[in-house]
Amino acid sequence: VLVTLGGLMLFMGWFPFNASSGSNISQPEDLVFAARGMISTLLAGSAAGTMVTVYRMWFNPVQDIQTTINGILAGLVAVTASCANIDPWAALVIGFGAGPVYLFTSYTVLYRFHIDDPLNVFAVHAASGIYGVLMAGVFDLDGGIVYGKGIDQFLVQLEGIAVLSAWSLVTSAVAFGTIGRLFGLRASEHDQLVGLDLLYHRKNAYPESDLTASRQAQYTRAAKELLHRRNNNRGYLDDSSIHSGRTSVHSTRAGAGSQRFVVNNANLTAKAIEE
Repeated sequence: VLVTLGGLMLFMGWFPFNASSGSNISQPEDLVFAARGMISTLLAGSAAGTMVTVYRMWFNPVQDIQTTINGILAGLVAVTASCANIDPWAALVIGFGAGPVYLFTSYTVLYRFHIDDPLNVFAVHAASGIYGVLMAGVFDLDGGIVYGKGIDQFLVQLEGIAVLSAWSLVTSAVAFGTIGRLFGLRASEHDQLVGLDLLYHRKNAYPESDLTASRQAQYTRAAKELLHRRNNNRGYLDDSSIHSGRTSVHSTRAGAGSQRFVVNNANLTAKAIEE
């Protein structure tokens, strides 16, 4: 419910954002750009959300609402660069294309490179954003390739992507490298299993999700697998294995003592106790 509510709030907020960003709307004729931006926003977001939903239902009968919401956001991100100066049909094409871009990037980042991006931020914003910037050079009414305007605008878009990517890479490396050396960037395994809300705010952010006995067993198995893989230098625990309950249980020995796990009955708390 909270994910859906947040996604719809973003969807609604994108309308005035795109409507006002294409022009200053100081003259009556500027309303054309505002209206075009709003129509493009609606069509691209809806198309991308539909695409990922149909794809998900085709391969998995259990629908995932978070995938649908992220698909909508990917469409919104992709159309933002060109929203005020494209035809409605082009907005649909951009939206339908944003769906596969999001799905492919999400799978690659999470399951190929094992990068910890549980919210799919890179897939939604970076990959879909780059795709959308390129599509502005294809479908722009004044300089798009499909209108016979040549590739000049497309090359400008490509150059912009290169400059922005280089700037982001350098500044992020400096900023996060400094923070990592001074303070560290990642919570400990114990803190991740317990949950940062409990540790730093002394409160469960979602009290309705307190663990049942079944979920306690799943998290206990996940904790055992996490430690087992760490001890064997494999170091990666797929989030889906935690939530699906498919995590296998291994008996482990570290040093001279075995390890057991305790799960707090009320909260997402799991810790390893060396004996």
